[in-house]
Amino acid sequence: MSATCSDARTVGDWLSGTARRLGTADPGDRLGDVLAGAFARPMDDAAYRGNALVPGGWPLEVSFSEERPDRLRLDLQPSDVECLPVRRRARTLTVVGRHAGTGFHRRYAAWRPYLRADRFGAFLGAEFGPDDLTSVKAYLELDPAVAPAALPGRLGAAASMVAAHVPGVVPHLVAIGGGLDGPLERVYLACRGGLRILALDGLLAGLGLRHRLPALAATVAELTGGRLLLPEDAALVAVAERAGGLDLKVELLSDALAGPAEAAIERLLLDRPSSLAAFRRWRHAVGPAVTTSVVSVRLAGDSPPRLNVYQRIAAPDRLRP
Repeated sequence: MSATCSDARTVGDWLSGTARRLGTADPGDRLGDVLAGAFARPMDDAAYRGNALVPGGWPLEVSFSEERPDRLRLDLQPSDVECLPVRRRARTLTVVGRHAGTGFHRRYAAWRPYLRADRFGAFLGAEFGPDDLTSVKAYLELDPAVAPAALPGRLGAAASMVAAHVPGVVPHLVAIGGGLDGPLERVYLACRGGLRILALDGLLAGLGLRHRLPALAATVAELTGGRLLLPEDAALVAVAERAGGLDLKVELLSDALAGPAEAAIERLLLDRPSSLAAFRRWRHAVGPAVTTSVVSVRLAGDSPPRLNVYQRIAAPDRLRP
């Protein structure tokens, strides 16, 4: 892609087209200035490869949620790729604080003693529905030297439970935000020592989700080519507090996925025809410029495992219509 083109506009126009095809509000109306700051460089600038959201790529992901298939969801690393992490965090907090509703700053203050800004500082997540921005969140970098049991509140207690069953996990980030569905908090732990899925049995029992282990194992095996023992730094375990209790997500990073993930995702959705149709609509809407980089498997209550599929820009020359 030519370094003379307006690359922030290229990305913005692609997101606008995706929004039209999905029937959602245009992200540029609310986040145009944020996108402009994140993509101020030409797309062929090698500095982008140093971003922490999609290392080696461009600092933006779009995602499909099986639970919210009609929404346009995106995560990005705000500000220039070489911005100081502490400044990126401040920028993210300003944007999220503007839209997340009451209580955001109080919830952020509870986590502030456990934060660091060494690698990236913060990422920004946003979701758009038919009429407007529906939720926004700040993904804040946590200090990996903090013991999971030292983290605050009910999520800290849940993180301690994760650490008891998954050796070598360390705090990675905390998502704090809100929107139409109320406040959101989720803590993410990095599996530095790898992850053995069947070892989650005791953790799931503690969360009231033990009956979901066979379905979790089958889902992970489909996505990883049969592997239930994942290598170091190939997965995250995340816990969130919901109205009905705690939920658990296992995020499978690119090193955990087996080959092109789209075929495996479609096989998993075959017994959920509405989800399969929604995923295919979403893939058509985002187009051929992106490819799957992360798949998360969420467990909550008696529902079957639900998928989130995160896709990164792989062919920037195909962002243009």
